[in-house]
Amino acid sequence: MPYVCNESISYLLGEKGILKEIDDLNAVNNYLLNNKKATDNEINDIKVNLSHILIDSLDDAKVNLTPVIDSILETFLKSPYINDVRIPGLVF
Repeated sequence: MPYVCNESISYLLGEKGILKEIDDLNAVNNYLLNNKKATDNEINDIKVNLSHILIDSLDDAKVNLTPVIDSILETFLKSPYINDVRIPGLVF
């Protein structure tokens, strides 16, 4: 992940940022990219794993998430993220 600072956080995690792109992944996109059929469970696993990477990067960067907390909550409070063991603990 590129260098993350407070000035770039809204761009990365705002309404049209990386987290939105992760959440928008679906089986059709995966099929087009990998030329194979993926199940919804596989796609959900990919979303959760990418979210873990994003969270780790943000934690390492020590940035202020206040400007984007609503956007983060909107995504992480729904499936498949809410069912993950790690993500809800980070949100609350």
